[in-house]
Order: sequence, then structure tokens, then C-alpha cells
Amino acid sequence: MLRDACCAVLPDVEQPVATANAPQHEAHDRLGQSRRHGMRLEHRGVAVDPLGVTPRCYDPTRRSEPEVHMSFKVADVEREAEQDPYRGESDLVSQRMRPLLNEPRSHDSSNVNWEFVEYAEELWRQARRVLLWWTPARVEEEALRRAGDDVDTSVIAREHHLFLAIYLKWLESFWRWAPTVEDEIVNVPAYTRTQERDLLRKARLLREGIGEVLGGLERKGAAAEAHAMDIRLRIDHEKIAQLIAGHDLVSRLRELVDLAAASNAGQQHLRELGEQLLGPVERAARVLGSIDNAADFACDKLVQMHPEKKSKLKVLAVALLSGAAGSTMRVFLERLLRLLG
Repeated sequence: MLRDACCAVLPDVEQPVATANAPQHEAHDRLGQSRRHGMRLEHRGVAVDPLGVTPRCYDPTRRSEPEVHMSFKVADVEREAEQDPYRGESDLVSQRMRPLLNEPRSHDSSNVNWEFVEYAEELWRQARRVLLWWTPARVEEEALRRAGDDVDTSVIAREHHLFLAIYLKWLESFWRWAPTVEDEIVNVPAYTRTQERDLLRKARLLREGIGEVLGGLERKGAAAEAHAMDIRLRIDHEKIAQLIAGHDLVSRLRELVDLAAASNAGQQHLRELGEQLLGPVERAARVLGSIDNAADFACDKLVQMHPEKKSKLKVLAVALLSGAAGSTMRVFLERLLRLLG
């Protein structure tokens, strides 16, 4: 009977109770209904965004690509690399670094430690700026400049050396400060220690970044120096080969002049002398660039070292020209006679 009485008093449908959280309950119910509706649509082959985006046709062959959030573009990097750090300045970028006035102090709530870490960040930015400027093409130009006669100190090597010196001084202060952050002093305020730990973490990251940038700058400087040395060696080798070939030709001419003057050589003997001279003439012409260059070099050196043999050389050239068979010897002897007058 009691149960019947209660059923008679209580309504059949439960009425919602008005509370302060009623809007939240309604939003939760709507979200649940939206999810159930989305599940029914997906079951029928329609993909629905749970946040209420318009449904789109489901394509089972389509692969979902993750969203990529980029903080820079390649074009931005290329544009930054084209900014000349030496424009309008006569000194190096590393020479423009401001001085570090104060060393970091343990458990200091002032801006000293923050300025110390900020200095490392500025060092990283300036060294990175120089590294981006020295592209492979500019490294090649620096190598060609270093291989010239007017040799100056390599700009890349000077930048790297000075940046490295600044970094090592900063690192010396860092090594003295870092162990004091985690000491056993108990009367340090919690916010000071937290701030100091955050600065130490950032300083460690900057230390690695500066090392990477300086390593890249060192490799570019070494590449420029190696290429410059290779060019100089090639030039020196070419000069040495020219000297050897030229002096070989001069030596053979001197021997032939002496031999022709000491004997009454006949036509057959002069032809043999001409054949002996053909090899040195061809080698000198190949190394010096032309037959005329070989004749110029031989005449200048022989007359300079033995001026008394100028007339004998002219007589020998006339005699050899009359018996010369090849075009190489004829061109060489004709050029020699014009030089001797």
C-alpha cells in the first residue's frame, strides 16, 4: 500500500531539476548526441568531423597527412643568406661583438645571469649570420683570392678564430657558474633557483648550437684554404715545368753552338743536329704555349747568360734552317733569326 501511495504521488516522467550547472549538462548532452550521430554517419560511409565541420565523402584510398606547422620558409632562409654582413663595414662581424661586462653569479636575482645567456644567444646569431653568408660560391671566390699574388689573411679563418676566442672566454665563465646552480645552499628562494635552472638549461642548448655553427665555419675556412693551396701548387708546378723545358732547350742550343763552331760540319751533320734539337723544341712549345714563346725564352736566356754566343747562334740558325725538314723546326728557327736581328 505504501508503494502504491508513493507511485501515486510521484509523477511518471522525471522533471529536470533547475540547477546552476544546467547549461553545462545541456552542452554535455548535445555533445553526446553529436558523437552518436557522427558514429551513425561513419557507419554509413560518411566521414564527420566531431567538432561539427560539414561532412565530407569518405575515400578509403585517401591517406591522412599530418598537419605541418612551419615557423619559417626556405625562401626566408635564402633571403637571410643574401644579406651581406660586410656591407658598409670595414671590420669583421666578430669584431662588432659587444663586450661581456659581468660574469654570472650564483643565486643572483638581478639581470646579470640573464645578460650572460643573452650574450651567448647574440654570439650564436652573429656566427650563424656569417656561416650563411659564406656559400660554396663565395668560398670558391675566397680561395681564388687567396691563391693570387697579393695574398691576404682569409676572412673566413679570421672570423672563425675570433668567434672561437670569444666563445672560449664565455665558456670559461659558464664552467665556473654552472656547478653553483645545483649547490646545497638551503636559504635560496625557490623562484630564484627555478629561474637559474631555466637559464642554465638555455645556456647549455646555446653552447651546443654555438659549437655546431663554429664547426661549420671552420670547415668552410679549411675548404677555402685547401682549394687555394691546390691552385698555388698547380701554378707552381706549371712554372717549374716551363723552367725545366726552357732550360733544357737553352742547354741543347748552347751545346749545338759549341759543336758547330768546333768542327766544319757538313750538311748531313747539320741535319743530325737539327733532329737532336727537335725534341726539346716540341717540349718547350707544348709547355710554354707556342713555338714563338719557346724561341723567345731560348733566345733571351742564351743571350743573357752567354752574350758572346749571339753571333754563333745566328750562324747556327741559318745553317739549320737550310737543312730543316719539319715545319716545327722551320718556324722555331725563323723566329730565332728575327729575334737575333
